[in-house]
Amino acid sequence: MIVVVLSTAAAAWITSRSRTRFMAGPDRMLGCNDWLLDDTYKIQMNDTHTERKNSLFLKIKVMDLLSNQKQQLKQQPSRQHSMDALLCSFGLTLVLQRARTQVSKEEEGLQGSYNDLNKTVEYYDQLATDYDTVVVEKWGYKMPKKVAAMCANELQVPLTAKLLDLGCGSGLVGVEMRKLGYTGTMTGVDMSKTSLDVSKKRNIYQRLQVGNLSESLVPSVVPREGMFDLAMCVGTTSYLSPEVLAGWSKLIRPGGLIVLTHKTEVWKKWEPIQDGLVKDGILEHVMTSKELLYLPGFSSEGRNLNERAKIYCFRRPSAVGF
Repeated sequence: MIVVVLSTAAAAWITSRSRTRFMAGPDRMLGCNDWLLDDTYKIQMNDTHTERKNSLFLKIKVMDLLSNQKQQLKQQPSRQHSMDALLCSFGLTLVLQRARTQVSKEEEGLQGSYNDLNKTVEYYDQLATDYDTVVVEKWGYKMPKKVAAMCANELQVPLTAKLLDLGCGSGLVGVEMRKLGYTGTMTGVDMSKTSLDVSKKRNIYQRLQVGNLSESLVPSVVPREGMFDLAMCVGTTSYLSPEVLAGWSKLIRPGGLIVLTHKTEVWKKWEPIQDGLVKDGILEHVMTSKELLYLPGFSSEGRNLNERAKIYCFRRPSAVGF
């Protein structure tokens, strides 16, 4: 017990001391003059002050900032063995560990929470405007691009196909489909209005609609069943129950396709349901991709190194395909 108390007190002192010393002078943390990892997060970048409460995304920003600073510290041989450097390194390690733990807990809390609209909408509303910069460019998120390539190459989906993007977010799937020459009408559905606003600015969807993918989309979101040649759900199924797939299958015309991506954590939940729908004749299995890295650029920040994703394609049975 005494050791624990002393360790906690020492950690608090070192973290405080490393923060004070490291923030001073030209080596201050990339312009970050104040940061907290409790209920309120404050971060100053480029002299612009931002404050958000309980923001998972801001925690990740702080985490990234601290990781970069630790890397810079390692690249300064003259400071590696100084007391300041040792204190800073240890203090940053403690804060990083705390941030990673909080991020992991909040991410776990979001799993399967799609029906908790307030919680999930808030998460994606906060993430929407920075999604491309952080998730795509920095963390290497490539699922939309890989899905579009599969549709064009392996599946040979016609360029004039009518497309439905389930959980379209900021419109990344639509961007990739347009890049490959798809000219058919495209409808996007998502629960985050802020994400849809970002998507609208891209001017690639003919129709964007707020909708809860856990509920029936007909007729409140989609006018009628069988309207689409291809439905896609990319990067969204972690928040959903797989039972929604039977309803989604009715949104595509007979002979049409539905393409999904699932992360490692939901394979055991989704695959048995998918197999059951195939067995019952509701869907036909077309193909499943090999395992793909989900966020390859995020592994250095403590993310699960084994996290993968697969792309699945099914067809609604019909005597005639495309």
